[in-house]
Amino acid sequence: MFVKYAEINGARTRYYDAGPADSKLPPIVLLHGVGSSCDTWIYTIQALEKQQRVIAMDLPGHGFSGTVPYEGAPQAHMLEHIIALIDHLGLQRFSIAGSSYGAMMALLVYFRLKPRVENIVLLSSATATIPDVQRLESLKKAFNSSIDAYRAPTIETVIGRMKNLFHNADRIPRELALLQLNIFSQPGMRENFEKLMRGLMDLDAVKPFAVDGRFAEIEAPMLMLWGLNDRQVDVPLARKLAAQAKHCYFIGVEESGHIPHLEQPEKTNSSMAAFLAGQDMAQYKAA
Repeated sequence: MFVKYAEINGARTRYYDAGPADSKLPPIVLLHGVGSSCDTWIYTIQALEKQQRVIAMDLPGHGFSGTVPYEGAPQAHMLEHIIALIDHLGLQRFSIAGSSYGAMMALLVYFRLKPRVENIVLLSSATATIPDVQRLESLKKAFNSSIDAYRAPTIETVIGRMKNLFHNADRIPRELALLQLNIFSQPGMRENFEKLMRGLMDLDAVKPFAVDGRFAEIEAPMLMLWGLNDRQVDVPLARKLAAQAKHCYFIGVEESGHIPHLEQPEKTNSSMAAFLAGQDMAQYKAA
């Protein structure tokens, strides 16, 4: 596994690059959630790099990536940035996965680049699956539970933020908390986060990027992995949307909150690996 940097649309962009470049399986691109970084995919990378190339990027203004100027809703510039990195890496066909906000971005990439996307994996996402009013309330809660970690980053405030994302706080990786402490302490990170959240909570600005009403348009094979103890999502609604897609499988991850690939990594990441390798997932068919 390598940590690499690329200059994308004028911003330094960090990403992990792992796995065999000559695999018969297409590469997979991993997109993290708001206020997170590509480091949250570390267990997933370890599970998938044995079978295919894995790219996990820091979105602009997250992790150790730079910022890109924008106004209003952040989705447009995020989408262009993700696609620019995909093209920079020469990925003609690829699979894509997203966690939380990253799941919404993964679907936006799919709708833009349909012929190039082999498979889709979505993990515990409110922004991709719930309507405007519920989504706004979810974002407000996410902002309120996160802002202390940005305004006064300490190990206590960072872990306090992460407790809202986990069902069992004992499963929070302390190494990740220390890394996020370093990330949040960088100059400008609080301003980046507040601007991003203001943009996401502007319902008029984000309306063109809504994906919860577009699941019937999804033709690529898709796997949805939802933490059954996730306080941010509506699991029954996510199941209903999964049934609208043409080839979708839905797995509820027990004893897991908002980040199943960190809290229940064996179950979550082995399911991802099996799906991406083309194994039979009929028992999980959404209906």
